[in-house]
Amino acid sequence: MANRMGHTVSGIGPEAVADILEGCVADKRDGFRTCRFLDLRIEGTQGAFKAVAVDLSRSGMLFRIIDPDFATAEEATQLMPYTARVWSHFDEGLTVHFPDGATSARAEVARVTGYCGEGTSLILIACRFVEPLDPLSRRILGLDT
Repeated sequence: MANRMGHTVSGIGPEAVADILEGCVADKRDGFRTCRFLDLRIEGTQGAFKAVAVDLSRSGMLFRIIDPDFATAEEATQLMPYTARVWSHFDEGLTVHFPDGATSARAEVARVTGYCGEGTSLILIACRFVEPLDPLSRRILGLDT
């Protein structure tokens, strides 16, 4: 199962992503959050795409779609075109397939947000799981609570 080690999101390494997220999402979710990179497959009404989770809790996650078939390079760096594409692909929700087929979850897009750090920016998708992850799924994914 892939985690933070060795991953980048839009060319930004794990430590920079953690710095960007620090303080930006603390009040956005109810559940305990774990900053970790996990390879995902995200499936919506218009197909399935490779993605990376960067922040995970029992009730939702932040992720970035890294599949070149999802958005053009220009769209992937501009908040409004990227947001429009997200809503058009996932208007009926999405299925999140976690690494190695370990588990999956239905989710709804909550928002698409741009974050800025020291010379970096990152567009992430926040989703809320329709049902919180059960204890077995949390254990499989390495969530402590």
